[in-house]
Amino acid sequence: MSARQTEYGELLEWAYSGELFGAAVFTYLLGTDTFPEHRGDLELLLDLEVHTRDRLAPLAGERVPDAERQATRTRAAEFALDLRTLDWPRFMTETQSLAQDALPLLERLVELAPPETKPLLTGVVAHERALISFARCALAGDDIGARRAVTDHLASPVI
Repeated sequence: MSARQTEYGELLEWAYSGELFGAAVFTYLLGTDTFPEHRGDLELLLDLEVHTRDRLAPLAGERVPDAERQATRTRAAEFALDLRTLDWPRFMTETQSLAQDALPLLERLVELAPPETKPLLTGVVAHERALISFARCALAGDDIGARRAVTDHLASPVI
């Protein structure tokens, strides 16, 4: 296997694990009634994570062993516990920061991808941009714009 293929495989596993992590965090936050005034926002963000996770599963799901999936869910629960101490703006700042950090790696994943997977992985980049837009709008007090960033992405034929 070439270095390029190895890097692609590692980034694909990382991206899939990230979606598992995100879905688990939002599930936990909803289950513990964290940010009750933003329950609808959390449900929408969970939909975003699940949507992308499910689209990545055929490419990456088999690469991530069950034990690693469970470890990811455990880390997500621990992370979500820490998030419960934040207020909504700080949570959105943290969300935006994590998504911005992930974006260059996802863009690299698209660069490395075989032609047949590029459209799907371009959608994963769009997912991350939608998450960043949601957080930015939420921080600016534009709740309608925040929700629109995610609903527009979910309605997009990109993925």
